[in-house]
Amino acid sequence: MSPLVILFIVVIAMSIIAFSIILLRRAEEDPLTTRIDEFAAREEIVSIEDIELSMPITDRIFVPLL
Repeated sequence: MSPLVILFIVVIAMSIIAFSIILLRRAEEDPLTTRIDEFAAREEIVSIEDIELSMPITDRIFVPLL
């Protein structure tokens, strides 16, 4: 295969991956809004730190890295 065809295939693949990531991020609800709503719904006074520490480790560490 010629280098031009390989380059074209790579560009198309990267475009598809980027487009899918953008669509997935738009489909998710805003995590900040979710945390604020959770904080407002509580009757007891709890700090933001306590709320964040009660979240799963994947939501606290791995999701922000993405």
